[in-house]
Amino acid sequence: MITALKSIKPNIRRLKEMTDIVYDREWLKKADPETELYYVWRDIAENDQDRKKIARLGLRYDITQFAPLTLGIEFNKTFGHTHSPVPGSGLSYTEIYEVLEGEVCFLFQKFNREKSQQDKIEDIFAVRCLAGDKYIIPPGYAHISVNPTEKKTVLANWLAVASQQDYQEIKEMKGAGYYAIKPASQRGEPQRGKSENGLNINWIKNQNYSAVPKLRFVQPNNLSQFGISQDQPMYHLVNSLEKLDFLKNPQNYLWN
Repeated sequence: MITALKSIKPNIRRLKEMTDIVYDREWLKKADPETELYYVWRDIAENDQDRKKIARLGLRYDITQFAPLTLGIEFNKTFGHTHSPVPGSGLSYTEIYEVLEGEVCFLFQKFNREKSQQDKIEDIFAVRCLAGDKYIIPPGYAHISVNPTEKKTVLANWLAVASQQDYQEIKEMKGAGYYAIKPASQRGEPQRGKSENGLNINWIKNQNYSAVPKLRFVQPNNLSQFGISQDQPMYHLVNSLEKLDFLKNPQNYLWN
């Protein structure tokens, strides 16, 4: 699958599009705004037959690859976004990710939806995933993906075509509720923030929010309730796409 991507032009996220959400402002002053941070190949299929099958069910398979770099003292990351609501359901669309190569730390946060308190986060948690691990984004959560290494990381995701990504809330708050910073030991500086749950990350709270809960840590999903194997590459679901119905109809499922 990855080899086939060489003939497809990706969407490129450059530093100049991420300046609002970068923690290290001093580094940003000298950095090249054209620096390529990550690449996204959307609507991927191994062959025309798979592509038609996926499109017929209103789904999409994407791949994201992080460049092996850091943003000054901050680990490379995606911009982050929320998902649009499913009409008439009260829930937002969801998404499922798999790490194909490397390591990722997903950060999920739920905004307070009252108009006067939209700068508050109700819940925020992190999930460390290694190659082969999968995670479903719960409805109602914004999410970003962090590469906590200086090596290449590759992710895949399935989502409903009807789902729209909204980047504005993350942009207005200058990022997620916490910034993922390189450990002080790697920078020759005094410790700032703290590293927890085996993650080699120092978490710095984003002061642009008026309220950010303590960051909690969870394990990758148990996907048995959806009949999805942890051991099989996620693209193989192209042969049983009915298992991904929760992406289009989250209101029909129970969410913890």
